Amino acid sequence: TALPICVVKRQRDNDAQLHTDQQMYSCGSLAPKMKAAAARRAGCMDSTFRKAAQPWQEADGCVHLLAELARLPLARQDVLDLLTMLAHACDAKQYQQHLSFLESVWKELPRIATGVGKRNFKRYLDFYFPSLFYSLDCSIPLTRVAASDCLAAFKTMLGENILRGRIEQYDPKMLEKIA
Repeated sequence: TALPICVVKRQRDNDAQLHTDQQMYSCGSLAPKMKAAAARRAGCMDSTFRKAAQPWQEADGCVHLLAELARLPLARQDVLDLLTMLAHACDAKQYQQHLSFLESVWKELPRIATGVGKRNFKRYLDFYFPSLFYSLDCSIPLTRVAASDCLAAFKTMLGENILRGRIEQYDPKMLEKIA
């Protein structure tokens, strides 16, 4: 009697003869795995390969670090001192990945605001409006949603009336964005 394919497969899964001295393949491709990768310092399996980080990637990491530091009472003043610089970094749009950077900022800014406290953060809120509203109209859905979620978090944290008043001072036409 013939065995079902799954039974035959299971019986052969641990067959050493089938898996010994066979060609190995690289992860995610059908290209043979490079055995001399360590000697040539090449290939995806070379753990020593490292591409230099772009400045925006380093800044992106700093945003996540700020969010963590904002939770620590001892670091709160240092985080507050960096909020203006972060807002200025959001204004830089001359590089291709700026929308990815903005996405990270909008995801972390509510955590930063919570960490430093509502009263402290309100002093810096207006600095973020130009980039925040720019992100709400961008072509990248992840950045758009992150900006929208950030506004919603501010609405909850600060209260709708306070947020509306601050946006109205900035640009009354932008009030429709928080509706």
